[in-house]
Amino acid sequence: MRKGLLIYLLVLTTPFVLLFGQQSKPKLVVLIVVDQMRADYLDRFDDLYSDGGFKRLSSHGAVMKNCNFLHSMTNTGPGHSTLFSGIPLRVSGIVSNAWYSVPLGRSVYCVEDGSVSGVGVDTSEVNGKMSPRNFNGTSLCDELLKVSPSSRAVGIAIKDRGAILPAGKHPTGAYWFDAGSGNWITSTYYMKSLPAWVAAFNARHLPEQSLGTSWEKMLPEKDYVRAGIDDQPGEGSIPGETRRTFPHRISDLATPGFKNRFRRFDAFATSPFGNVMTAEFAKAAIEGEQLGQRGVTDILTVSFSSPDYCGHIFGPDSHEIEDMYVRLDGVLEDFLKFLDVKVGLSNVDIALTGDHGIPPIPEKIPQTGARRINGGDLLNLLKVRMGQRYNYDEGNDRLILALSNDQIYVDHTAIAAKGFIEQEFIEAIAELLRGQKYVAHAFTRSEIERAACVGTTDPILSSVVQTFDGRRCGDIAIILTPYSYFSPLTTGVNHGTPYEYDTHVPLVLVGPKIKAGVYADSCAPNDIAPTFAAILGIHAPEYTIGKPLDELLEAEPSK
Repeated sequence: MRKGLLIYLLVLTTPFVLLFGQQSKPKLVVLIVVDQMRADYLDRFDDLYSDGGFKRLSSHGAVMKNCNFLHSMTNTGPGHSTLFSGIPLRVSGIVSNAWYSVPLGRSVYCVEDGSVSGVGVDTSEVNGKMSPRNFNGTSLCDELLKVSPSSRAVGIAIKDRGAILPAGKHPTGAYWFDAGSGNWITSTYYMKSLPAWVAAFNARHLPEQSLGTSWEKMLPEKDYVRAGIDDQPGEGSIPGETRRTFPHRISDLATPGFKNRFRRFDAFATSPFGNVMTAEFAKAAIEGEQLGQRGVTDILTVSFSSPDYCGHIFGPDSHEIEDMYVRLDGVLEDFLKFLDVKVGLSNVDIALTGDHGIPPIPEKIPQTGARRINGGDLLNLLKVRMGQRYNYDEGNDRLILALSNDQIYVDHTAIAAKGFIEQEFIEAIAELLRGQKYVAHAFTRSEIERAACVGTTDPILSSVVQTFDGRRCGDIAIILTPYSYFSPLTTGVNHGTPYEYDTHVPLVLVGPKIKAGVYADSCAPNDIAPTFAAILGIHAPEYTIGKPLDELLEAEPSK
C-alpha cells in the first residue's frame, strides 16, 4: 500500500526550506481538523480561496489525494479518536458517537464521565461531565509527554469529543464550548479551575457579540453558481429560524420565544462565527500556554466544528457550505500568520484533515435511491415481525433492546429464558433486515468475529471488523444502501457509512522534513500519528495500525 505510484502534480515556485527554514525538531505540532470536510473541498472551491489559507498549506505541503478512513462508523467521535492515535475503533472502543450499553440499559456518549464535574460551568450541567476515559489507548500527545514531561498538549473544539479525543488520555488540557453559557469549559478530569488565560478569554464574551447579527453572503451572487439555487429541496434551517435562505439571523435562543438557555448559542455555533471564535481561542491557548515558545516541542489540536453543524442542515451542495469554507479559508490565513509571528512557521509541523465526509442531500440525487431511514420505525418493524414469527409479546418481553450506532442489540438472557436458540433468533432478525430494500448488508456478530479471525476480501465487511468492539457493539451491524442513512428528520443529511463519500477526507502534511507534492498513494488518517512520531523521534501510540508515510519524509543527513 505504501509503494503505490508517487506523482507530483504540483511544481513549487519556491522551495519549502526557503519559506519555512529547517529545524531538527518542530517547536509546535498542530493538528487542524475540519469537521465534515470532504476531500473534494480543497479543489472544489480552489478558485475562491486566498493564497494564504488552504492554498498556503496545500502548495507547500504533501497532499494525499487518496486518504480514507478504514472504519465503517464514520462519525465525529470515531474520526477524532483515530487522527492522533491511529488506533482502530475495535481497540479504542470509540465505536460511534454513542452506543447502547446492555448492562446500563441506556445509550452511552463516547466521552461521558459521571465521575467528573464541569469546570467553567455549573457543576451540575452534563456538558462538563466529559473526559477521555472511554478511550482505550494513547495519542501522539501522550507519547510526547511521556518522553518530554515539560512539553504541553492542548485540545480545542466547540464539540467536546472533538477537543477531548485527539488530545489523548493525559494532555495539559482539553477545552470545549458550552452552548448555554457561551464559555469555553473543561472538566475536573483535567484541572480544578480554568487557567487565567481561559477565564480572560471567556470575559471577552465573543459569542454574545454575534447574537442578533446576520450571516450574509461573503461573495458576489455569481460565485455561488456551482452550488445551484439557494434553497434546494431537502435543506433545513439553522436553530431559531424557519427560512432556508440567506441572510441567516444568529438568534439568542435564551430570549423570549425560544427560552432555551442551555442551547443559547446553537445558532452561533452553526455559523462561520463559530470558526472565528475557535481560531481566536486557539491563539489564546498558544499565548497562554506559551506553546512552541519554551524550547521544547508542544502539540495543539484544533477542530472546527461549525462546518459539520452547517453541513448537516444544508448539505454539501449548498450556498451555506460554500460560504462557510470561503470564510474558513480566511480564518486559516489569519491563524497561519499568527503562528508565523508567535512561533515561526519554520518551527511548526501541521496536519490538515477531516474526521469524515458527507453525501448529498437525498432530494438532490433521487435516482440513486437515497433516503432517510427512521431507525425507530425500523426497530418497531423488527419487534412486530419477530414477535409474530416466534409467538411472543415483544412489548413485554423486550428481546430486541435497541437500534444504536446502526446496530441491533438483543437481550441474550431473555432469549434463552424463552427457550429460543440464540443464533437462530439473531439470524432471523438479520434475514428480516436483508429483506428491506434499503439494507445492503446485515452482518451478525458471528460473521464479524469470524472475519476478524480468518480475514475477508469484502471491503465493507473489513471496515465493519475495524469498527467492531465486542464489549460495546451489538449483535447485528447494518449497512444501508449507498446514499441512505439513519435519521429521524425529514430535512438535512447525515453520514456514518463505509462508502467513499463518508470515508474520503483531505490530508495535507506540512513541515520542513516533509516533501511537498501531490501523492496518489493510498493512506489512512491512522498514518498521521506514526508519521509525526517518526519526525519527533518518539514511539507511535500503542495499538496503532498506522504506518509512517516514509515516502513523504526527508531522509536524515548522514553523519
